Amino acid sequence: MKQICWLLWLAACPLAVLAHSPDSSSTDSASIIPEPLQAFYQRAGGFLLNQEDPLVLYTEVYRWHKTPYAWGRNTCQQATDCSGFTGKVYEVLEGLSLHRGAPGQWLQCTPISKDSLRAGDLVFFAIGQPHISHVGIYLKEYKFIHASSCCGVIIEDLRQPYYTRWWYGAGRPVRPEPAVVAAQPGGSLPATADPGRH
Repeated sequence: MKQICWLLWLAACPLAVLAHSPDSSSTDSASIIPEPLQAFYQRAGGFLLNQEDPLVLYTEVYRWHKTPYAWGRNTCQQATDCSGFTGKVYEVLEGLSLHRGAPGQWLQCTPISKDSLRAGDLVFFAIGQPHISHVGIYLKEYKFIHASSCCGVIIEDLRQPYYTRWWYGAGRPVRPEPAVVAAQPGGSLPATADPGRH
């Protein structure tokens, strides 16, 4: 019954409502984090969520858990590949359009060190080859979620020897700068610009 009530609550709330402000007067993290969500991350990730964690992110990727792997797909609960998963999550949460491949997503990021990782950063791997071939989303406490070719969308640990061996780097997606249209002499817009559209 609790699971059904939580899912109904989740469906009724816009994503923005799920984000919790750290300066809230409430000090009881259990009061703001749905019990099924907390239980899931404790079981699957081995960590607890708190008030500072971006609840919107953790709620969205929870929806994808155990989505089967299929190359070239990106549909929640149906099938996805690694970059399809990361791209769709960023599209839903940030309105960002990430490249459809892991190497392209790397080029859309500001590189960061492993020590600087925070929830939502992308983690990249070069599995069995010199260039990037895999991507996932960092959560916390060395855990990340990704679409594994063998198991679908799952949470794993960056400290596992496999992921340590094939580690490439981490990055934080950058929102592209809006295009700037230069004015013509006299302050008029170029003929190709449409002044009626904003």
